[in-house]
Amino acid sequence: MEKTKGEIIDWFNRYQGELRSIESLNTQLEKILQDQSLNPKELSLILYHSARAINDGVYGEDKQKARLTVGTHIQKLTNKMIKAINGKVPPDIKIDFTIAHTLDAFKLLEIQPPERLTECLQKKATKFMDIFSARNIVSMLSSTARLALPIDEKFMRAAIKKIDKFNANSYSSPTQPLELLHALAVIDAAEEARKGDKRVNLKKTYNKIFGNNTIKQAIIEACADSISNHRRLIDSLYWFKRKDEYSYPKQGDKPSMFEQDVQKTLEHYGAKPLETKPHPITGDRIDLRAKFREKTFYAECDGPTHFLKAADDHNVVLNGHTIFQTKLSILRNPDEPIVRIPIDVYYPNEGNNDLWETFLLEIGKKDNGGYVLSANGSLVPLEGGYNPDITTEDTHEPD
Repeated sequence: MEKTKGEIIDWFNRYQGELRSIESLNTQLEKILQDQSLNPKELSLILYHSARAINDGVYGEDKQKARLTVGTHIQKLTNKMIKAINGKVPPDIKIDFTIAHTLDAFKLLEIQPPERLTECLQKKATKFMDIFSARNIVSMLSSTARLALPIDEKFMRAAIKKIDKFNANSYSSPTQPLELLHALAVIDAAEEARKGDKRVNLKKTYNKIFGNNTIKQAIIEACADSISNHRRLIDSLYWFKRKDEYSYPKQGDKPSMFEQDVQKTLEHYGAKPLETKPHPITGDRIDLRAKFREKTFYAECDGPTHFLKAADDHNVVLNGHTIFQTKLSILRNPDEPIVRIPIDVYYPNEGNNDLWETFLLEIGKKDNGGYVLSANGSLVPLEGGYNPDITTEDTHEPD
């Protein structure tokens, strides 16, 4: 017996911890694509609960495989969402809820949405910004920041206008204004990487949020028992004030196995390791520092949590938080380039002579700024992407 639309939606929303196969997820998504009656809110909830269930382990331990399964349907789901959201939307759809949950779904899936969907959602949000709740604006901008999405100027100005009307009573929890402050800092950093001084200025909005003593007190209280919140606040303050005033909470600082392996590889190809000292005020430390010939540079060794898959070209891109952290490091270390070394580039190419020689020659030409090591040894800008499957020919001879 064929399931009704309600039963199919409930299948995604009410899994209650039961284990399911990735094949069943694929089958249900195909059924969704065939249903012509789904409205934007229903589509956003299906996508959102698919992502939540994957993160909860409903489709097994291989969460990345489950995300990729959803990813194979993203282009068609995007077409369906755009058609639905640009059609006649009933008043009860709650467009702010729909947009916030759609972007949150992509954040959970670790997939950067297709550009046409980003443009559609920002355009629709701009039109209906007046009805957005503080909760949904914070959620929307937090996901926008994490996904490192390009920002439409009209969208950002509409969001700023709405945020400027908020007061302490607008927020339902003390973490919301902190999350908003951090999202604005991340968005500003990513936009600076793309547009430089031509981006929309967000410092005035920061001043209004943190300049409200009641909101400021709530933000500081939200950091009291949370190391991650404490760091997010310090980073946000430094980004907008460009002045280090506070130290990070103390944490262990033992080099990872990945860092040790990268250092050995750099040494093998002629780069001399140098000591990396903690920042005198924050106590933060970049993973590695090295010198090749007359050129010194920093390196950050990045696991998979620093990256997203881009839906349009399937390239790997830095998430917004990693772009932000790199921009902070550049501000504190302006005279030497910083290279982020992805784990999925490093280990398949650990002994690839061409890659490391290309990398060291390229780094010698860079004066400052941040880059990502691509899979052929070239350096791509922070806001760019790389294909981890493209490598140079390995000419390494066994020892």
